[in-house]
Amino acid sequence: PILVVCVRDPIDQTKSWWRYENNAMEWGRSMGLSEWNNDLRSVLYPPNSIFEALEYSMSQYTSDLFIAAEALVKNMADKLIVSRSTDKFHL
Repeated sequence: PILVVCVRDPIDQTKSWWRYENNAMEWGRSMGLSEWNNDLRSVLYPPNSIFEALEYSMSQYTSDLFIAAEALVKNMADKLIVSRSTDKFHL
């Protein structure tokens, strides 16, 4: 296994993320995309403030998303290991 760790000042990361998210949504609106697609994301997203973003990041909904993502990656990794043992390299 390989572990890659990137360290960045948390305040700089938060500000960068906030700018990126808001600019990406503005870019989408400028192309005529509809306001929000709640089928793909929670109605709580995007948060209206950094404080709401912090609350959202600690919500059960977000925790459940991380748990689901972890299970997905583990499942894909298990399939890859099985595929390698049979000399087939695909997911």
